[in-house]
Amino acid sequence: MKVKTIANYKIEVSEKARESVPALAGKVEKEYNDYIYKAMHTKENNTYLTEKQQEAVNNGAPLEKYEKNIVNKINKTYKADEIRRLNSIFEEKKEVKRIIISTDWSRGSMGAMQCKAIAKVYYKGNDGTYNYEQYESRKTGGCGYDKESTATGEVLDQINALMKEFTIKANEAVEKGENYREYIGYGSGYRIVPYFEGGVGFGCHVSILQKLGYTFNHLDWTKHSDIYEFIKE
Repeated sequence: MKVKTIANYKIEVSEKARESVPALAGKVEKEYNDYIYKAMHTKENNTYLTEKQQEAVNNGAPLEKYEKNIVNKINKTYKADEIRRLNSIFEEKKEVKRIIISTDWSRGSMGAMQCKAIAKVYYKGNDGTYNYEQYESRKTGGCGYDKESTATGEVLDQINALMKEFTIKANEAVEKGENYREYIGYGSGYRIVPYFEGGVGFGCHVSILQKLGYTFNHLDWTKHSDIYEFIKE
């Protein structure tokens, strides 16, 4: 019978992601593996062990006995989510040609204004026709933060074809040792796989998209809504 090792429980970066963004993929993978290495070498107060397991380790049981439990718990953290996200992005084959975003404001049950963003993403088919997919954010309630960019950030992050372009640009930054905010723009996220931050102001999202090669137009507006367009140059 084949003995399972720690490699059997780990999440791997896909070949597509590794080939497309080697520097960024390597950084994501290293951070994940370093996290596992540290957990597998922490005998005291190991947060990935149950109380009973920790007691056993304190009494001399090897940590390797619980490697499956430790890795499976790490696989539920954002360190593993980064790899899943990266793999998902590079499964996308479509290319974005045009994005229309509408932001609509309404008053919530507590009286505060809330914003919802809807994005229609147009892709050009082989026959020259355009097809589109629609994405929606939740309504952003509460107060004390920029609600429009929170809504637009949430909806833009759902567009894997766009996130592929974003991640390829981030890979350039990693290769050059540059900070995302300086190389791509403010609001590019705090993790290795980039994302559109919420609460930074919609203008930050516009700047990032322009850095990715999109032309921006403010198509229309009313008292409670705006319609924006991004066209790939």
